[in-house]
Amino acid sequence: MKSKKENKIQSVAIVLLVIIGMFVLSGCGTNDMPFNGDVTFYDLSIEIPEDFIRDSTKSNESQYVFEKDNYDVIIVLSKQNTNGYSLRNIVNNAENENGTVLYSDEEYTICDIKYILDGGVYSFTHSEIYNEDRYQIIVQSKNETKAKQVYDDLKSKASIGKNE
Repeated sequence: MKSKKENKIQSVAIVLLVIIGMFVLSGCGTNDMPFNGDVTFYDLSIEIPEDFIRDSTKSNESQYVFEKDNYDVIIVLSKQNTNGYSLRNIVNNAENENGTVLYSDEEYTICDIKYILDGGVYSFTHSEIYNEDRYQIIVQSKNETKAKQVYDDLKSKASIGKNE
């Protein structure tokens, strides 16, 4: 026969296991970071294609990383404080960093740059400043055509600052 103390400890343990189980099943608070589909990342709303999955080991508060076919194509959504700076330096330094400016507005609040990174990786980057934060949509792949297709598709479905 169990004592009242043993029964109480057992009851508390069961309650704790149920709470822990509910926490684990709820996704540990990551329900706002889906694996793909409609994603809201602060003030950025975007639709991630179904064939991409989020890499939770590389994602954090300031960036979400999605991959397809064992990192054949990578999507990165990032947010950084601008500390009051425009995108002028990024645009001006693009050429020195193996980049080509595809678009830049006169105020340096939006730019699109194509980079060729080490190892022959093509990187297409859309940068946009909203509320003192720089949002970036980055698509990378060793296949330029794949990277550009995904990039163009994402940009057409992205909305920054319209989540209010």
